[in-house]
Amino acid sequence: MRLRHIEVFHAVYSNGSISAAARMLNVSQPAVSKVLRHAEQQLGFTLFDRSKGKLIPTNEGITLFTEVSRVYLQIGSLRRIARNIKSNRSGQIRIAAITGLAFDVLPRAIAKYQRDLPNVAFEVQTQHYRKLESSLFEMENDIGLAFQPPSHQGLGAYDLGNAEFACVYKKGVFPGEPKRIKIAQIKGMEVIAMNGRGPLGSLLMDKMQNREIILHPRLVADTCFMATKFVKHIGGVTIVDEFTAKAQIDEDLAYAKFDPPMKFSVKALYLESRPLSSLCEDFLDGFKEEFKAITKF
Repeated sequence: MRLRHIEVFHAVYSNGSISAAARMLNVSQPAVSKVLRHAEQQLGFTLFDRSKGKLIPTNEGITLFTEVSRVYLQIGSLRRIARNIKSNRSGQIRIAAITGLAFDVLPRAIAKYQRDLPNVAFEVQTQHYRKLESSLFEMENDIGLAFQPPSHQGLGAYDLGNAEFACVYKKGVFPGEPKRIKIAQIKGMEVIAMNGRGPLGSLLMDKMQNREIILHPRLVADTCFMATKFVKHIGGVTIVDEFTAKAQIDEDLAYAKFDPPMKFSVKALYLESRPLSSLCEDFLDGFKEEFKAITKF
């Protein structure tokens, strides 16, 4: 199948009609019909049965669509890469960051950097790790700031330092609001947990198992931010990164780090085939200084 055949077949299958596919592709209906017929002639089998003006995928068409979908996604990725290469300009730094780093340390670092270099523009997105990772491969972003990222072929890493897990709780749970608590103190408490799909959640689960602490969460949240909000409104405790913990403290919530500390790494990721520009390197040096200043307390 040619590229145009794939594009038209995917549009017709996804939209269910020639007319809808034509609107999606911004071409005429006869043009779509012609390409579809040509694709079927080349393949040697029909992709759709025509019945009373409707297109019903044949068994062959259904089977083929699974593979075509994979190719179509790759084509979309290729187009985004080409668009991002074209739009990438000097004097711009594009950053994807885990939400916790966007609460305090990242704004501080950008503000400091722009005081020295006011003509450098920033584009910042907060993303889950998997999306952050793919945005680097697709050249949508120059830098990805992540907690405990696993090594990945094709991605380089700039070490920013270590941070700590912290326990966020409703005030009164730990009398005196201590700065640090023993991990054993949360045994038997109602826990709101992070899911284990991301690197940070997986690491936390491993640390709990190594300490022979089994959590029985009554609720699992998709993000650290959500977990702290549930604690505020439902009660219990949660364990999140220290940046999220600091950002969510209010009249109802307090947080404590652990004794001994439970640490994780923080790194800046970038595409190895596209080394960091001098602007990005300078920014990361400044980010590291702000990071150290915040995490030393």
